[in-house]
Amino acid sequence: MSSEISVEGPEKTSFLRRFTAGCLKAACSQVGLVVIVVIYVLLGAVLFEYLESGPQVQERTAIHRSREECLKELWAITGTALDALTSEYVYTEYYENGGCLA
Repeated sequence: MSSEISVEGPEKTSFLRRFTAGCLKAACSQVGLVVIVVIYVLLGAVLFEYLESGPQVQERTAIHRSREECLKELWAITGTALDALTSEYVYTEYYENGGCLA
């Protein structure tokens, strides 16, 4: 006599039918439909983010690089203009006012 239990034949088929029928009943109820719609929306959002994130990351990187270059150019322009204004101010105040920077 063997103590092994096998789930074959009619027992397995009836279990699958009961399980499938239970899942269909749950899915066709109002709560089940709401759950299915929520899962569908969440999967759509995740898929959209996955598909659209690549170009957005590249665009953000390009914008960041452009801003950095612009800031460097502005800083260079401001620095040279500030040096020129400072030296001009010192020259006019010092040499034209008789050596006094007051």
